[in-house]
Amino acid sequence: MNASGLHRVIRTVALSLMTFSAAAAATPLQGQSSEEFQITVNRWLDGNDSESLTKLSQIAQDGNIAAQLLLARIERTQRAPSKFLLSLSPQDRKQVFRSPQIRGAFNLTWLQVLESSGLELAICLQRANGTGVDLKTIEKLRELNEAQATDHLIRTSALYGNPTQKKRLLEDLALPELRPFVRSQMPPERAYADGVFALEYASAFSDSPVLPAAYSQRDGAVDAARFMALGIPFGKVTQGNYFFEIVTAWINRDVSLEPIRNACALLCPLEMDSCGVTLVGLTGGYYEIIRNDSPLESVIPQSVYLASPRARDQVLRRALLTRAEYGGELASTENIRQFSPCLADEAARIRSEAIYSSW
Repeated sequence: MNASGLHRVIRTVALSLMTFSAAAAATPLQGQSSEEFQITVNRWLDGNDSESLTKLSQIAQDGNIAAQLLLARIERTQRAPSKFLLSLSPQDRKQVFRSPQIRGAFNLTWLQVLESSGLELAICLQRANGTGVDLKTIEKLRELNEAQATDHLIRTSALYGNPTQKKRLLEDLALPELRPFVRSQMPPERAYADGVFALEYASAFSDSPVLPAAYSQRDGAVDAARFMALGIPFGKVTQGNYFFEIVTAWINRDVSLEPIRNACALLCPLEMDSCGVTLVGLTGGYYEIIRNDSPLESVIPQSVYLASPRARDQVLRRALLTRAEYGGELASTENIRQFSPCLADEAARIRSEAIYSSW
């Protein structure tokens, strides 16, 4: 058995164990333990969209609730579409992801259908995109094994919540990786607070876990804070300085950044550190790179997703193809080459493919 085959076996066992643990903690989704569904999920994790999404759509049409909810979440959380998805017409895309039920001129999403049926998880996942402070939904999603789905609500609550609500987020509700953002929204105000606290979080993974009080006096401090807050081209972390060592230690040791390590090991094994830092920067910095999550943790555990080819390829596509708000490239291949020559070669290759040229 080759390495990829072994990984699939391990993943299948993990998915099965997740179904068992879900049954112990809450009622598992109907269809979640189906062998057909599990095989299809594995294909999706391997990055095979053409087979997996088509099959998931068929299974969903046949009434498998797990497939319906997973499709809805993939559609909502997809940030870097594959060649298969880009090749679909808008109508074909609706046929893959949406239910056949129509409201007005639109096909309902499976999430809308399941919300209307009263499925608690679907109701909470719909609320997860709300624009107000909603600590109760954050708490409920965590109870339902969907901690990563709380990302948007945590950010919104950190922005608009009162001091007591923000304190509650820091105590036990916010994902650890989002606590820097919560802290940045608390008084006193300070310049580049979101980047500063992200750097402080990253420093916990280094051999010097506490940033000195006078760190802002170090060369490149403002650039490093901007880099963590917004990525390239708004900030930078240059090789050899104090902040480069902090950022690379975080990338090399944080379990949530496994897809970056896998991508760099595949493409740039001789440039692991510069590759990792560049991928973080091109993705938009700290607060964007941490959003590469399982679309539905109660079906695909976060650890299984992060180790998959799917997560690795998402990191690469998103970093190398993300455009600026005005539509141009955030960084040209020549710009990328200054940070990581081998990533620049991959950017040139992927950007030259006709399917991506109009994205």
